[in-house]
Amino acid sequence: MIDEAIKFDEVLIVVEDAARYERRRIFDVVNKFEEDDRVQFLFDSRTSEWEEFDSKISDVDRTQIKNDGFQSVTLADVEESDAEALIEKISETTNTNSLAVISPEDVMPPQNQQAVGTMLQVIYNILLSTDSKSDNTMLDADVQRKFNASDPGFSHKLPDGCRLSEEAIESIDDREFHKVAIGVNILNAIGQPIREHLLYALASTDEHESIRRVLRVLENWMLFDEPRDGIYRTFPESWSLLYLEEVLENPLSKHLFTECIKDFMSVLTNQEVRKEFRTSTVIENNGWLDEVDEKQTQLLNGFVIDLFEFNTRKPKLGTLFGTLEVSDLPISEKCSPFVEVQAQLYRGIALRHRDRDRARKSFEKARKLAGSKMNSPKRTRLFRLQCHRRLGNIAFHGGDFETAKSHYRDCLRGYDPEDPSRERALCRANLGAALHDTGQSEEALDQLRKGREACEPLPPKSFPGALVHHHLGAVHKTLGNYSESQYHLEVSQDIASRRQDWYLFAWNENRFANLHLNRGSLSRAVSHLNIARNRARKRGFTGVNTWSENDLATVELKRGEYGDALYHLETATALNETIDNSQLSAWMQYQRGIIAIEQDEIPDARGHLRKSLRSARRNKYDQIHSWSRLAFTRTFLKEGDRETAMNHLQKGLRKAYEIQDRQTIAKAIYEAGRLHQLFGEEEFAKQLFREALRRFDALGCGYETKRTIDILSKEFNLTQENPFNEYESLEGLSARERREIQKALKKRFSVS
Repeated sequence: MIDEAIKFDEVLIVVEDAARYERRRIFDVVNKFEEDDRVQFLFDSRTSEWEEFDSKISDVDRTQIKNDGFQSVTLADVEESDAEALIEKISETTNTNSLAVISPEDVMPPQNQQAVGTMLQVIYNILLSTDSKSDNTMLDADVQRKFNASDPGFSHKLPDGCRLSEEAIESIDDREFHKVAIGVNILNAIGQPIREHLLYALASTDEHESIRRVLRVLENWMLFDEPRDGIYRTFPESWSLLYLEEVLENPLSKHLFTECIKDFMSVLTNQEVRKEFRTSTVIENNGWLDEVDEKQTQLLNGFVIDLFEFNTRKPKLGTLFGTLEVSDLPISEKCSPFVEVQAQLYRGIALRHRDRDRARKSFEKARKLAGSKMNSPKRTRLFRLQCHRRLGNIAFHGGDFETAKSHYRDCLRGYDPEDPSRERALCRANLGAALHDTGQSEEALDQLRKGREACEPLPPKSFPGALVHHHLGAVHKTLGNYSESQYHLEVSQDIASRRQDWYLFAWNENRFANLHLNRGSLSRAVSHLNIARNRARKRGFTGVNTWSENDLATVELKRGEYGDALYHLETATALNETIDNSQLSAWMQYQRGIIAIEQDEIPDARGHLRKSLRSARRNKYDQIHSWSRLAFTRTFLKEGDRETAMNHLQKGLRKAYEIQDRQTIAKAIYEAGRLHQLFGEEEFAKQLFREALRRFDALGCGYETKRTIDILSKEFNLTQENPFNEYESLEGLSARERREIQKALKKRFSVS
């Protein structure tokens, strides 16, 4: 077609969703015409899909995609003026007075509540509002309304715009109606055409008339226009993703989801089912069935890849594969070996937030299959390296940093300079994070700097770049470089927001909270933690949710609200049963130990601290190790056992210096001051408190600075007229934050 067209004029080829498996052959066309200025290509794709295309080495040969030949153009953020212009254009086009019904502020989604792309949500809300001639109904509310209308558990009215009568509706089986609605949205969500043959396969028997009645009800409500070549049109893909989130909350719906998948697969794998369709009196066009007979492997490959990849896009939807037998859905032997390997990888990615053990087994199986079934040495090597990196991530999120580091280093040794920059950048970022969590902050910075270098060929708003900045923020916080930490987290959050990467967004909120917690801004810390926790709950990010509950316990502990602290720890403990993170378990044992100390329950405190210390030593959690030692110091000081207290103090201080953790060093010096004060060495104790105060102030730790000032001024008679104004870390706090710190200290330590 192109060869003929260029004889007469220039040609523009537009490809929608260009970074998908079924579009892969277009790159052969691009390469064929790369020297011909008469042919131009316009590719449409989500930013994240395009950036991750290099990593999909099983979909296309990377050498066939010359990325340097593409110019990326990204849609700008939607402003209210843009929304107003859209409303006016729709008014003009449809000859309606839309502006009289809605205004731009009615349709602009809040930044922190966006479920889908901003532009899609704005346009959808405009159309929905002008059509209803009433108050705007946001996209997610419309999804829920239509889900409830098809759910047998609800008594519902005739769907809006339905072409059938009430009597006709009554003859439709509610369960079948709901199943077809789910099936429509499965096909739409995974990017497969909504073919009538696949929908008719959802019939409980070979009687297709009942499905035809259901399809008539869905017309003008969930299906639009008559099917062209046996394919229906429906809402945007994002609408269907939200619809499937509703499926998660409903046991019957989850069961029907499984049935739909198996019924769809039967059409592509079972010739007898296709023969049955050919004898149906309802289905007229069987041309696609002939195509399946001829190209079964090709069509089956595309369906399986789309099906398994779909569950990687939203961790919450991954539970559809994690809680039902569909998670063990056999990958048909009629698929190509390549697709079998890729599907195993996608299965692991879908399960990684909910069931790390099964995710690990999927990655290991994918790695093994890659070695035995792939016939391209380069693809085999790259695929196995990707499995190594993902196995490292599984170990990392379980707190097994030594295993994670081993996987990441194996990857880095296996990469060639021409391998995808994205993979190398991600591996550097992950290795840096693992080094940081085992107390090797300088080595972590070195890896993260190399990670930034690997990001240079990538787009400026790439995910690897955002991840590198996220981990740089964490490392600089540990080193006490709070301004640097704030900068890197803000850069990461900006990229995460623009990409609508809500997983990284939630983690950044958690990091911001910990930064404010270190500074003593407890209310601001709680605000960020609530955002992180709520986002994590909504999206299924169990790890972020669990850590945020733990950190809320830390806030309440500082406030002296021990009951609330224990409540958050209990919640975090229950959540941790799902993700089984040993580092988090150690932190929670430490926190329980501190609460027990504050309540003078010394035997219980030591029991918790022993568990914390044992885990820290076994897994090289050096910061937890140091803090647990310092907490042990407090338990022995309460009993007057100076020698044992000093022993733990020295070990804790030594470990703090090893990992260059400035806050922990200051904390250890503070505890040393308390030890010498309790044993009557007032002058030396005063010097230690002053040194701790200097360090806390330099770090910007407002809570600890104020606490140390109180001790010096009240217990050593070093009164000051206005101690708040003497220290930089306190000058940076608002009057409200100062009052909050004062109240927290009074509650916890009875400071008058």
